[in-house]
Amino acid sequence: MKNTTNTVNVRDLQDAVKILQGAANGQMQNFEDEIKQDIAQVIDFSKRISSKLQKSAQQAENTSMEWAADIMSSASEKLHAVKDIAQEQISEVKATASEKLQQADASIHNKPWAFIGGAALLGLACGLLLSKSNAPTTSSKSQ
Repeated sequence: MKNTTNTVNVRDLQDAVKILQGAANGQMQNFEDEIKQDIAQVIDFSKRISSKLQKSAQQAENTSMEWAADIMSSASEKLHAVKDIAQEQISEVKATASEKLQQADASIHNKPWAFIGGAALLGLACGLLLSKSNAPTTSSKSQ
């Protein structure tokens, strides 16, 4: 009698193992499907993030290009303004210098001997100063 009981029990165990294996295979398939879905979601999420990053980088590049263009435009405007002011001042200096030269020329033509005398006195004064600076000193005579 013992053998029949053991045999029944072994068969029952074999059937139970088969049932468990089937259940395990079903669960494994479910786990595989869930993992595939999770991987697909991660890939989709990564693609969306990548797309957003690319858009952000493009916007940043466009913004920096606009900023650089604004700076260049502003610098160019300021350079032209400074150039215009410098040209105006140069024109004013030329006009003033020309006017003063014409006044000096007219004054020299009206009283030429006064300017000749003044130039002679200036030359005499420079000559005297130069001769005194080149004259030997008393300390160098004694040595």
